[in-house]
Amino acid sequence: MRPSSVTAQKTLPLNLRAEYIFQTFIEGQNSDTLHALRNFLAPSQCIEDHLFFLWGQPGSGKSHLLQAAAHYINNMGQSAFYMSFDQIEQLDPSVLDQLEHYQIICLDQIQDIPNHGPWEEQLFCC
Repeated sequence: MRPSSVTAQKTLPLNLRAEYIFQTFIEGQNSDTLHALRNFLAPSQCIEDHLFFLWGQPGSGKSHLLQAAAHYINNMGQSAFYMSFDQIEQLDPSVLDQLEHYQIICLDQIQDIPNHGPWEEQLFCC
């Protein structure tokens, strides 16, 4: 019998962290942001063609909230796309193809795409 070899696999920046949900977010000074995002996602709201932009200091919870929003939409029986641009070297820009099929698109660490021509083109030109 040959010994099995196990290769370590990197987590792609498309996976949601299970613990990043609204219930585990510590509001602190971000309670207004949390409430605004939850209102934006409320079933009574039409979020088609709308934009919700999060910004803030590192560690302020932006990634947590983006992933919580994606979890929320998925739990509502709709589809969410989440991607963190801090690890784009692992992916091809074609992962952004057909984003129109998602009810919500959460793009994290978008400040990391400057000087990545193919990514800039894929994200902003089409």
